[in-house]
Amino acid sequence: MIPDTGTALTMLEQPQRLDMVYSVPIDTVHPAQENEAIYQGFDLSNGDDGALCESVKRHGILEPLAVSMDGYILSGHRRHSAAVAAKLGHVPIRRVDIRLFDLSPAERLRLLAEHNTQRRKGTEEQAREEIVRASPEDAYRALRERLQEQEDDAYNSLPSTMRIEGQTARAQISNAKSAFLAAVRSEIVARKKYWPLSIRQIHYAMLNDPPLKHSGKKKSRYRNNRESYKALCDLCARARLAGLIPWAAVADETRPVELWFCNATAADYVAELPSSFLAFYRRDLLYGQPTLVEIMCEMNTVTDIMPKVTSDYCIPVTSGRGYCSIEPRRQIAERHAASGKSGHVLILVSDCDPDGDEIAASLVRSMRDDFGVWNVKAVRAALTPEQARSFHLPPNTDAKTSSPQFKKFFVRHGMSSAYELEALSPDVLAGIIRETIESVIDMQAYRNEVDKWMQEAAELDVIRRRVVAAVLGKKR
Repeated sequence: MIPDTGTALTMLEQPQRLDMVYSVPIDTVHPAQENEAIYQGFDLSNGDDGALCESVKRHGILEPLAVSMDGYILSGHRRHSAAVAAKLGHVPIRRVDIRLFDLSPAERLRLLAEHNTQRRKGTEEQAREEIVRASPEDAYRALRERLQEQEDDAYNSLPSTMRIEGQTARAQISNAKSAFLAAVRSEIVARKKYWPLSIRQIHYAMLNDPPLKHSGKKKSRYRNNRESYKALCDLCARARLAGLIPWAAVADETRPVELWFCNATAADYVAELPSSFLAFYRRDLLYGQPTLVEIMCEMNTVTDIMPKVTSDYCIPVTSGRGYCSIEPRRQIAERHAASGKSGHVLILVSDCDPDGDEIAASLVRSMRDDFGVWNVKAVRAALTPEQARSFHLPPNTDAKTSSPQFKKFFVRHGMSSAYELEALSPDVLAGIIRETIESVIDMQAYRNEVDKWMQEAAELDVIRRRVVAAVLGKKR
């Protein structure tokens, strides 16, 4: 016999055993609002729902509803709706020792999904159920890892495209150069997350604690000059050939390579489906920003550092390789027009020298005068004279004091020395770029976009796994 707990007040206040089934007034239990986010609503015109209502009229509710301690249905929404339609006065329930509204919205959704695992569901309901069970944090983390692997693979999978004829004899690295080699390897390993490095970046790193280039020659201390630089180039080449420095650690960014990634057969392409389908979605994290933000970098050799930071914000980076040509400028103007935003912030990254100053100024003038983009705000992130002094950077011994801009540079900054971006350590430069970006964007709008991306990552992960399973199942 099912106990009748009587009124709503009695039902809520009276202690009830969790292993008992109670008959309670139908208006004392309530549907969970989150249920509609996962499952379709009750509709008597639907054949299954109509049949359930007829069964309830004749036989009552045979399986008790699972109800939380605060009176919300966890399992049995269709049975409850059928009972309402059948005009039943009471419904059987089992208590679940939890209060639904003590939980967060996401936890309530997951709880409902867990209590309805045995329910017969349509494909769309199954997908929504899997989505609420999925962890947005885990799906987002996996998505970011796949995107990073994709970026790394695109660079590191570059094959050799030349067959070398004949032989080249290179001298072995002598014991006298072991301290020099150890210092080079130490600096390269310390900067591993910024691989590949340019030789100039390694050169400036060596100036922090200059080793002897030859242990038997006390006057061979590494210096900021062309002779030491050439010695470093030679040592790195021989060390890489000997397997003492990884090939992926050093690159020449001034020699770009264009490749086409292909599959041998259609079967190989299908076999890649599990790892590639819906696996690389990237949300525009600056979509909600009032202004368009971009970075213009003078030196191609430091652009490998940029993605380590800019990928977190989805900010475009243009490498000017000195004075930016007209085509990249036109593309910046077109992105501005397509964005529909009124303002444009250009974050400028260039050497601290006469030409670096003028490169920044000429770009802004061109955007205004050549392309009619008037509301441009230029922000110099690096390298500034203050940064050069603050970080005690070594000057560039190859600086062109004969530059037509030198006199203007000297008047503006009161300095005759020039400094290169590569003299900054990658960590420091990355930190400067990140700080500059966050100073010009609306951080709350940015965080909102990240939250949406995390939820979308969970939804896409469920869809991806279901589609892959269906496609591969049919293929077999």
